[in-house]
Amino acid sequence: VLEAPIAGSAKVITDVILDGTNPFVTFVANYGTSELNSEDISEASLETGRYDFFARKTFGTFNKTSDYSLEVRWTIRF
Repeated sequence: VLEAPIAGSAKVITDVILDGTNPFVTFVANYGTSELNSEDISEASLETGRYDFFARKTFGTFNKTSDYSLEVRWTIRF
């Protein structure tokens, strides 16, 4: 479970990248310059379509601003 979910932060995967030589799949989600601004972000999760957790990662907190967009890439090795 995320420590403090940010309202409206759930994002649909925009791209799935398959590696032709390794058993890797990368899932990509993008947040534009108008999304998640002034939010302290310190974790991310990958969830199923039913909102079941598949994976979770914590990291040092950063504050998202309108100066940039944010791309989240999650690579899973099978």
